[in-house]
Amino acid sequence: MKPNGIITLTTDFGFELGYVGQMKGEMLAINPKASLVDITHAVPPWDIPHASYIVERACPRFPEGSIHLVVVDPGVGTFRAELLVQTSYGWYIAPDNGVLAFLKENEIDGIWRLENPSLAASRVSRTFHGRDIFGPAAAHLSRGVHPSEFGGEHSKLVRLHGYEPNELDDELAGKIIAIDRFGNLITTLSAEDVHQFVMDEPHRKVRVKVGLRTLNFAGTFGDVPMGEALAYIGSGDRLEVAVNGGIAARTFSVKVGDAVSLIRLPLPDEDE
Repeated sequence: MKPNGIITLTTDFGFELGYVGQMKGEMLAINPKASLVDITHAVPPWDIPHASYIVERACPRFPEGSIHLVVVDPGVGTFRAELLVQTSYGWYIAPDNGVLAFLKENEIDGIWRLENPSLAASRVSRTFHGRDIFGPAAAHLSRGVHPSEFGGEHSKLVRLHGYEPNELDDELAGKIIAIDRFGNLITTLSAEDVHQFVMDEPHRKVRVKVGLRTLNFAGTFGDVPMGEALAYIGSGDRLEVAVNGGIAARTFSVKVGDAVSLIRLPLPDEDE
């Protein structure tokens, strides 16, 4: 697989002080023909799970051979590794802090550390590796530099702990991984998780629990009256919670990291 010249960028840099511009300038100085595509620079500061969700959904939709640069890096300048990861459809360049935790072992064709100083900026700031290490690596890779030239092989990725579904009796517990600009709650529970939980005991009714409230499933917002809450499988194939015409995060007084669960209702004779 050869690089196709596309480099996507996902960061928590914002645009106010030109950090994105500095990074792009460094990259274009190495490869002026690179096509730089912004996925987002509005990841909440230091929010690794949020960034992981964004790149998981967006990056595989790009053409084969694209390079995906992900810089949400609260540990910049410390001992976390800087990595290049190859998959069957493209490459990821990111810190090894859990931001690539969505990649399954069988999706990864190789992992290399970014250790070659000749493929980084001439001066490397300890606080701006996006500009000085990750960005240049993406640009050099887009010009055809082989992954092995960046550094030694790396064994495995850091995973996000505490975000795996947890099943106990008649409840499958997940967490809110992101809240979108409409206030909808995006959870760690996948469509597959929901399907499996339902099919394990198909004779039992399943509801979604947020705080002390339980919700029914619906297909989309307009399936319930205005102002009513609903649970549904969103476009990212995850369980989401919304309020039709409202802001679910405010309605339920929740934040990223709070619990959202699937629960099986008792059968009628279990109440007796």
